[in-house]
Amino acid sequence: MENILFVDENTGCAYLIMDPLNPQIFYAAMWDFRRTGWNFRSGGKGSGLYKSLNGGESWTKIENGLPKDSVGRIALAVSPATPNLIYALVEANQHGLYRSNNGGESWENRIQALSPTNDHFILH
Repeated sequence: MENILFVDENTGCAYLIMDPLNPQIFYAAMWDFRRTGWNFRSGGKGSGLYKSLNGGESWTKIENGLPKDSVGRIALAVSPATPNLIYALVEANQHGLYRSNNGGESWENRIQALSPTNDHFILH
């Protein structure tokens, strides 16, 4: 078996979505985590977002505008009407709801989610 999208032994795919108008375009959210009987660690150097333009045969990491430090789990959604519009809910030091209007080429934080020091959502 060939590993096409392999980051490391601590990282797996948490989300995989397909462009609803182009079945060759996929987005994958990789999640670096470790669960033991006494501990749970979410996030690390393996977490990130990837895009494939050829049905998953090759992948490119996309990160322009996304957090780079302490990234954990990422949830993804693509607009069925406008597939270039993608949302990513990112667990990180700069956690929030990120939006891309150009198929993942660039991202902007639209909502800073709840945190221990911020108990309100902030819309941008």
